[in-house]
Amino acid sequence: AVPWQALELLGEIAARGVQFGTGPLELEEVDLDHESLLELPSFLREVLVELGGAEDPELAGEVAAEWAADEDLALTPAAALTLVTSIVAVAVVWRFLLKDDTGIINVALGWFGIDGPNWLGDPHWSMPAIIMMAVWRSMGTLIVIFLAGLQGVPASLHEAAALDGANAMQRLRLITVPIMRPTLLFGAVLTGIGYLQLFEEPLVMTNGGGPLNSTLSVSLYIYRQFGFGNYGIASAMSYLLFLAIVVLTLLQFRLLSERDPRPRKKARKTTAPEGSTR
Repeated sequence: AVPWQALELLGEIAARGVQFGTGPLELEEVDLDHESLLELPSFLREVLVELGGAEDPELAGEVAAEWAADEDLALTPAAALTLVTSIVAVAVVWRFLLKDDTGIINVALGWFGIDGPNWLGDPHWSMPAIIMMAVWRSMGTLIVIFLAGLQGVPASLHEAAALDGANAMQRLRLITVPIMRPTLLFGAVLTGIGYLQLFEEPLVMTNGGGPLNSTLSVSLYIYRQFGFGNYGIASAMSYLLFLAIVVLTLLQFRLLSERDPRPRKKARKTTAPEGSTR
């Protein structure tokens, strides 16, 4: 179990607006000793140590140096921008970016002689615009999750497979993907639930449904029905949305959960020889 001191420490770090990749912090009062630190999960222990939340300066220095030396983690501060910004503020910004006449996207397309569409006013383009914004929004979360998962792939396995003649695709399929299955599962479940609960983006960007209700999501429909006083319909749709999330999550667990590569041996049936008695 995660000690409450660690949760309080994470809350203090989040309250101070700390970003990943900025180096160790010097927190004045941290009530987390070395024994409690060892009880934490490995990923949470590394986060706390990297942010200066451990009393072991040697361990903090090693982890901070390892993170700083890793070039892949240079993407983390930029990816974290999508995590710390408000979804409503981001939706308002994207609404201005996707304006048909003065939006930056259509202006940039005009430089190449392309007449950009009315992204949020055309029923054929409004939902793709919402999907584009939602994908950009979730990319930061997935980058941070996958970068953390890739740190757990031993480089020695790739070196041994390369010496045995395995190419890059074989190493990806037989080494990286199997080890990354829990990380892929976590990212798939997180994004799947988020997309099924799509609400703020169509509400802010298309004023709650868009042209001809082309951006009407299930969550937004439930919100509308509650506003209209149709509590029975809204409650029934809420249960259906919950069941859809459960079915999708179970399917993802079925496809992406860890599997035992060893085939199961079937038990042989022993038959008594003819004429023998028990």
